[in-house]
Amino acid sequence: MKKQIIIVGLDGGTFTLIDEFIEEGSLSFLKFLKENGSHARMLSIDQNTRVPISPTIWTSLATGKRAEKHNIKSFFNLQSDIKSARFFEIFNHYGYSVGNFGWELTWPPEDYGAFNIPCNMARDNRTIPKEASAVQELRKRSRKKASGFLSNLNLFFRLFSLKADFITLVKTALDVSKKSNDKRKKQFMNLMNGSRIHFMVFKNLYKKYNPDAAFYFIPITDSGAHYFWKYYDKKNFPDIDAKKRSAYGSYLKKIYEEVDRQLQEIHKMNEDADLFVISDHGMKPIMEGSFETISLRAKKFLEISELESKVELYHVGLNCVINVRENSPIDSKFLYNYFKNVVITSIKKPFFEIVEMDNTGRIFLKVLQRDKGDYEGKDFSNLQVRMGSTVAAMSELVELNDLERSADHDEWGIFMHYSKNLKSGKNLPDCEIYDFLPTLLKCAALPAADDFDGKSLDIGYKDCTERVPTYDFLVKRNNLREESDDSFVRDELKRLGYMKDE
Repeated sequence: MKKQIIIVGLDGGTFTLIDEFIEEGSLSFLKFLKENGSHARMLSIDQNTRVPISPTIWTSLATGKRAEKHNIKSFFNLQSDIKSARFFEIFNHYGYSVGNFGWELTWPPEDYGAFNIPCNMARDNRTIPKEASAVQELRKRSRKKASGFLSNLNLFFRLFSLKADFITLVKTALDVSKKSNDKRKKQFMNLMNGSRIHFMVFKNLYKKYNPDAAFYFIPITDSGAHYFWKYYDKKNFPDIDAKKRSAYGSYLKKIYEEVDRQLQEIHKMNEDADLFVISDHGMKPIMEGSFETISLRAKKFLEISELESKVELYHVGLNCVINVRENSPIDSKFLYNYFKNVVITSIKKPFFEIVEMDNTGRIFLKVLQRDKGDYEGKDFSNLQVRMGSTVAAMSELVELNDLERSADHDEWGIFMHYSKNLKSGKNLPDCEIYDFLPTLLKCAALPAADDFDGKSLDIGYKDCTERVPTYDFLVKRNNLREESDDSFVRDELKRLGYMKDE
């Protein structure tokens, strides 16, 4: 008999906050999970040369493999780039139906026997079933200016038909239309309203399809920490204005309380199902002012280097992504070598501390940061940068204190598992993201593969005695690459605060 499994992904979920809020008397269900299930810190770093990015980590979680094997290293990769089998294909292979709501790189949606709602960075509104496309339209619309009344009314009723609560929909419509100069309050309301609507649709789809395995993604823990950590954390941010702390100091806790409520409802939907709660990374406070971050002035850099007509450049946090324009006279390999040889002459150091190229030809750059210590004792305003035969003042090419955030990604995410049939309260040793899939397969009594980079965790089940060499024979993606409009990805990265407008 198949065992039913529900996986909930918390974007940036961290025990740092979970444990603090439990200590304060909140998060009763997460407390229950810790006391009655298994839990561990989960190391999320997949690439040592760059801060972990979500598509890479979620693909490592889904495949049990490192990025070098599964081939995903960019926000701009597509599902067709994945070279390893994910748990969707593996479970389908053994006759399990799988429902997905938001796993990274699930666009265009494939039919795994239930529902499939692709992640926030889907390039269009396609979903399985088709009527659930209203969820994607809501996501896209939240990033842009409000549409016309009739269009919004149509979306309202389509979401209502998916069992989104009438009162929540009305409240969302009012909050979106309301003009407000309070940016933080509006961000908080948008996060909470959107999450509640998504959750109601997920519950409806789960009840309708009753899949053997299901995934539900909750993104508000990541965005909430980026925006609101400093207002909650008096210890690390003692100088926050008292009025702002009073206004916004409860937001981060309220976000985790909403997550706790959703988790408890998910458990009540199917108390016989094994429940996993995982995150792609944790979060940690950034002490603003402890050192200045340095970002590239994209337009000026392209103008001086004479690359303006040849490439596109856009920011993802402090990183930059370079795309070679169609019909450009230069190629990615030339650019890669060019960027490698841009030098800060006065300190004899590379201008870019990161220069990487992925399998699509996109190039990732990051300017040498102050925290490395290379600028110590130097007058920043006098530094010069050599780009081929051109020399420019560094102050022309960069700007300081680029990002307004009080928390950023931490390498330690979370792993939690609960089954009513197992003993309680296991605090497991630290694990890695590659350990999740072998553990998931153990839970379902399915064979692990010899080419996994992780191992199964001791959650109370026995390992399947059978093993397979690999599951990669299940990868049968369409060789015709889907037409990809990266503007959808850029819009989502701007909404999350990772990318800025030029």
